[in-house]
Amino acid sequence: EDIVLNYNKKWVDTIVFDIPEQYHAEYLPDPVNLNTEFGSYSFQVLMEPGQIKFFRTLEFKKGRYASELYEAYREFMEQMVKADKTKIVLKNTT
Repeated sequence: EDIVLNYNKKWVDTIVFDIPEQYHAEYLPDPVNLNTEFGSYSFQVLMEPGQIKFFRTLEFKKGRYASELYEAYREFMEQMVKADKTKIVLKNTT
């Protein structure tokens, strides 16, 4: 059966966390940018003194897609979920 996306939908999320200035990032995830015929996804984490900022955009494109594309659609969704679950590591410098 075909894959049917009945809507064009875009979500844009920005989350800002205030953190004590003595913390620095021991690990920040690399930015992720996915562009497929089904839609697009981007994720980025930035650290500034006293703040961590998360930026995430997800867009689905309305359409009917052949069932042969199911694996590509599943992979797009899987990569998006993996990026959403990415963790950062902070370290106290004092």
